[in-house]
Amino acid sequence: MNTASVIKKINSGLLLLIVVYGFLWLFLGAYFSHPNAEDFSLTSAPKSEGVINAASHLLVTYDGRYFTNILHGINPMALGWLDGYKWTIAFNILFFVFSVWYFLQTLNGGKKKFQTLLLSSFFVAVHFALTPSLVHELYWLVSSFVYLYCWCFTLLWVSTLIRFYNSNSEGKKKLYFLLTSVFLVSSVGINEMMLVINAFLLAGFGLYHYYIYKREYYVLVLLSVLSFISYAFFIMCPGIRNRFSSFENEHHENHYNEIISKSLLDFSQEMFLLLSQGGIFIIYFIIVLVGFKDVLTLNLKLPSLSFRNRIFCVLACFVAVYLMIYAFYVPMGHEEFLPHRIYTSVWTGAQLSFLVLIIVFNSFKFQLIDRVMRQYLLFVSLCLFTFLFFTQKSNIQLLKHDYISGRLEGFDMQMKERYKILSEADQRQHCRSIAILEPLKDTPRSVHNDPDIQPNRIAAYWNKAYESYFEVVEVRFSSDTITKKDLIRDLLYE
Repeated sequence: MNTASVIKKINSGLLLLIVVYGFLWLFLGAYFSHPNAEDFSLTSAPKSEGVINAASHLLVTYDGRYFTNILHGINPMALGWLDGYKWTIAFNILFFVFSVWYFLQTLNGGKKKFQTLLLSSFFVAVHFALTPSLVHELYWLVSSFVYLYCWCFTLLWVSTLIRFYNSNSEGKKKLYFLLTSVFLVSSVGINEMMLVINAFLLAGFGLYHYYIYKREYYVLVLLSVLSFISYAFFIMCPGIRNRFSSFENEHHENHYNEIISKSLLDFSQEMFLLLSQGGIFIIYFIIVLVGFKDVLTLNLKLPSLSFRNRIFCVLACFVAVYLMIYAFYVPMGHEEFLPHRIYTSVWTGAQLSFLVLIIVFNSFKFQLIDRVMRQYLLFVSLCLFTFLFFTQKSNIQLLKHDYISGRLEGFDMQMKERYKILSEADQRQHCRSIAILEPLKDTPRSVHNDPDIQPNRIAAYWNKAYESYFEVVEVRFSSDTITKKDLIRDLLYE
């Protein structure tokens, strides 16, 4: 066995080590994760009233995310299986891996399945290690529906549409068109930021279909009608107008100028931090470029795009990723602090755009270095990346720190004690079902974030979330000096 073959096996081992290490901590975080008050709030309604009634109420009163609102009612929490929360988080990790894998398999013609799976897993491990808010994107369930699922379903509809174009079987074409329709409608109804991304993608596929594909125009017509209906339903829902109208009083003469300057500053700051964070992403990019040349290829039966059109597609990807932030900034103005949660989806788009850039680069058949030298460069890059991934500040290291410090286990014990008290209160006579809890202490930032119950029902909405989900009369802290009964009495006297 020559040296190059040995280096190649070592490289595969290092990649597996990185993926296993990253996923070990991600799944461990899932094991210790628990719902916050908003999770209880948004799953209690479908649990007691049914999915349709709960989703309709939100569409009328709060937002237009019709598919997200459906997801609130078809997850284990809404079905009363509280321990299913952890399994859903674990499923979300695998769902993201599958979505990326399916997309890449579509582009490379289904070749090198294991290598594609390895790249997809590597992509996801690095993504979650660097994402601006791991809690919002993964461990906060109802938030993950918005910021993670939006890209999963987008990748699925793009992949099935490409497979429709690439297939010669009428039966498969009908199946792929049906799946494209379902995934497209789902993607539009998850997150308003994806309205921009989906518009770019639909426009791109429309131009390709009309000027290059030049057949089966009924597909173009049907997808256009379906997209128009989905967009119109999302935008015209009373809930989203009610929600955004509350911000109109904050608008003033220089409102849009401030939005542009603030969004540019936030975007530049967030992207700089992500791309430069300990050098992890830079080395990751080199590894993907050098180590997965045979995976990141276009192997389709379709007419290919010209050089100019390929470059234009890459630029359009990055432009669309930037423009998606305005779905947040325009209606909501800007927050005092950088809204890290929205940049989780932006980061996904940026990372995928870099993959598209590499695929386009590889399609030009450049041979900068030979295969042997590529393996040596990959070995050096992987060694450096392994060191950085195991030592530099990242979400993976935060999970590790919270576990070693005992925060994850302590949080788990506190939440289980809450469930025990709430369960015992639920078993009493309804008029006496009062659950007296303790405030959470030293919560792990890696897997948990507010909102939670506040002392003296300062934010009574979150008390009601627990009360509704666990079907108890009152939830309060042992240190509270104001009870639900006191507030009702004061309200009646007013």
